[in-house]
Amino acid sequence: MESIFTGGIEAGNRTKGAAFSPKVWTILVTKFCDETGLNYDKDQLKSRWDVLKIDWRVWEQLNSHDTGLGWDAVKGKINASDDWWDRKLKEIPKAAKFRQKGPQNLEQLERMFRDVAATGIADRIEIQFLEENINSEAGSSYE
Repeated sequence: MESIFTGGIEAGNRTKGAAFSPKVWTILVTKFCDETGLNYDKDQLKSRWDVLKIDWRVWEQLNSHDTGLGWDAVKGKINASDDWWDRKLKEIPKAAKFRQKGPQNLEQLERMFRDVAATGIADRIEIQFLEENINSEAGSSYE
């Protein structure tokens, strides 16, 4: 599913500080259903987006302030002492899911959520530009 989201992002269909416009969600839902054969609606995909964003933020909190941590590439997890984990789990209880294994598709999560920040007028111009491009690509079937 992450590849559907990153595909939409890499095609320039997301603005900084926002996810996707309603028209882009329609395209993403259609693409997801076509590629997987699963009949998910926008709310289901948006729910998954939100869960992924929370997971990514928790992962970033785990990795942002401490130095000297190792990475076990075979197991795909942070190498840290039990004391470190005990402290972190008191600070960030949702991080417990990452004690034995880091997030899947971390590279895609980085592309989805890294450096997303609203900047003002340039974003409104970009939204208009993207929606015009989506309309021309999607044709009248999405209007």
